[in-house]
Amino acid sequence: MLPSLISLRRARTPSAEDLFSSAPGPTFTDDLRNLHGDDPDTIIVYNSRRYGALEFRTADVKGEEERRKFAHYLSNASILLAELVSGRCEERHREGEINGEDTWGTAGGRWWIGAEEEQQWAVGGEAVLELGAG
Repeated sequence: MLPSLISLRRARTPSAEDLFSSAPGPTFTDDLRNLHGDDPDTIIVYNSRRYGALEFRTADVKGEEERRKFAHYLSNASILLAELVSGRCEERHREGEINGEDTWGTAGGRWWIGAEEEQQWAVGGEAVLELGAG
């Protein structure tokens, strides 16, 4: 599953509120966390199928004005797009798991999108311009 590709590593000793802040998603599946990065001291770890564990820190925003563009968050939609654009990774695909968990993009050992749809997302050999919110 997509949420299993993201984990949060907090730099400080978490309070009870911090410790249970991610509990609603797994408990109440209709309350899934879509944005990560509300705490600048937290390291966001994205377990990319192609590149392994990537660590990110988000910007430390000050005040409501700087929060309006949401550029300081890492969203689940951006992780999904990264997975689609990077395509299937045959070596990790054969292993079938990342950090002991089943690879989220497989169904019965197969990549979850067909070759035709995968080709629509392919950017190999193309010039790509990334547009951000900030």
